[in-house]
Amino acid sequence: VFRMGQAGLTVLQSVMPGLVVGTTMRLMRGGQATALVGGPTLGDAFSSARALDVARRTVFDLDVAAMASAPKIRIGVILKNLRSPDFDRNAETPSPLPRQARVGLALIPTAGVTLAMDVDLNTVDLTGGLRQECAIGGETALGSRLSVRSGLRWSLKGARELTGTVGTSLKIRRSLWLDGHYGLARHDEAREGGIALRAGF
Repeated sequence: VFRMGQAGLTVLQSVMPGLVVGTTMRLMRGGQATALVGGPTLGDAFSSARALDVARRTVFDLDVAAMASAPKIRIGVILKNLRSPDFDRNAETPSPLPRQARVGLALIPTAGVTLAMDVDLNTVDLTGGLRQECAIGGETALGSRLSVRSGLRWSLKGARELTGTVGTSLKIRRSLWLDGHYGLARHDEAREGGIALRAGF
């Protein structure tokens, strides 16, 4: 069982025309525990897991990234969970957030339309087994304040189940956006969703 909450700060810096580097610094409080849980249904098993008492600790981690851009193309690389934080203090327990490297390519065939793909450069042991994910998708602007996007992702290693995702961004005011996304898959553990408030300066 792994539980975590986090807060982060992202800083971007233009190094030269067409090249931007950035980092997201994150303060996380979480914990993990190993125990046998069960029940007559999968929902009962998850309820038993949620009832476990998990000792938490606060750790610091960061992601670093770089993106090169031209009028019709963008290429980026990101290193996530650079410190591979340990929440358990037990050297025999692997980090639930292993270090990951990912590269992506985006094409902009016309104003307001973006087509993209990205792939993990390494294989990591995430919940559910080894994963090396690949994704494709697109985004289009619906006016000056709203954009929508969708895509597919799957793993090149381990379980290869497809996950479909949809998302949207709403410009609330200048330099302030509300983002939301949802991922749908056959199994509950592969489903996800989130809402974020994004500000630019």
